[in-house]
Amino acid sequence: MYSAERNFVATAHAQLLVLDDDGQDAHTHFPAAIEQIKQAAAPVKARAIYRAALLCEDVLKRSSSATDVNFRNSVMRLNSLVKSYADGLYEIDPEFKQITLDPGVISETHSAQDLSSGDLQAANENAAKVLQPLLRLVKDDGRTKALKLLANFSTQSITKSQQTSVRFDAVMRQITNRALGEARARAKIVSISYAADFDIIDASIMPGVRTYLQEVCLEIVRDGLVVGGDLAASLHRAWQISITGETQGQNLAFSISWPGQEISEICKIIQLNKEMKDLGGKVNAKTVQGLDGDTDTQLIEYICPAHKPEQIPKPTPVPQTQAREG
Repeated sequence: MYSAERNFVATAHAQLLVLDDDGQDAHTHFPAAIEQIKQAAAPVKARAIYRAALLCEDVLKRSSSATDVNFRNSVMRLNSLVKSYADGLYEIDPEFKQITLDPGVISETHSAQDLSSGDLQAANENAAKVLQPLLRLVKDDGRTKALKLLANFSTQSITKSQQTSVRFDAVMRQITNRALGEARARAKIVSISYAADFDIIDASIMPGVRTYLQEVCLEIVRDGLVVGGDLAASLHRAWQISITGETQGQNLAFSISWPGQEISEICKIIQLNKEMKDLGGKVNAKTVQGLDGDTDTQLIEYICPAHKPEQIPKPTPVPQTQAREG
C-alpha cells in the first residue's frame, strides 16, 4: 500500500540532499536531481511539487553557481512542499514514518514478541490454568479440540513463528546513497531509480543481496557510464541506473540496467564475497544494441533464493577398520 507515494518521498528526500550541496561543481548534478523529483512526482499527481521542480529547473538555467540566492529560494520552496507531502503521508502511513526514522531491521511478529521468554511462559501457564477446568463443560468436539490446542500452546510455538525481515526501501536507500556519493566524487551526473513487487526481504539473504546490488552499482558508476571510451564526454551527460526486483516462485530476481559499456568485475565481486557465495544464485549479463547511434543498454540479472538455504551438516565419516593378519 502507498508504494508509489513511498517511492516519491524517498526519491525526493534523496535528491533534495543533492540540491543542498553548495560545493564548487555541485550545480552540475542539479539537473538530474530535479528531473528525478519530477519523474517521481508525476505518478502520484503531486502537481504543486512538480511545478516547484519546474521553477527550480528554470531558475537553475539562469544561475551561475549553487549558491545563487534565487535558486536557493526556489529549492527552499520545493523542500517545504515535499515536507508537507511527507507529513501527510506519515499521517496515513505511520509504518513508513517509522521506517524513515529507523531504516533498520523490523520484526513481523505478534505483540507477544515484546515479552521475554519467561513472561511468555508464565502467560501461557496462566491461560492453561483458566482453560483446563472449562474443557469438561464444552459439549462440541470441535471446540474442545480447539481449546485443548490453546491450553497446550507453548512459548516454543511463538518463537518458531517469528520471522525477521528487512524493508527493501531501507536497503535501497543505503545502496543509492553510497552509489550517488561515488558519482559525486567522480564528477558524474547520475540518478538511480528502483522498484519491486515486494516490500520486504528475508534478513537471512539481506547481506548478500545488499552487497551484490551495491558493488554492481559502484562498478557501473566507476567503469560502466562511458560512451565509446570517451571519459571526458561522459562527464557532461546525465546517466540513469535502474534497479527492479521481482518475485519468481521461491526466488527473487534483481535486474540492473544502464546505458553505457559493460563491466568486467562482476564475476570477481561474486567470487570474492563470502556472503554471496553462501547464498548462491545465478548471474546473467547481456547487451541491448542501441538503434540509430543510440548508446547500448547493459543489463545484469541476479536470481537468488528468497530464503537462505539451510546448511545441512556433512555426515561424520565412519573410521574404516582394517583386518589384521595374524
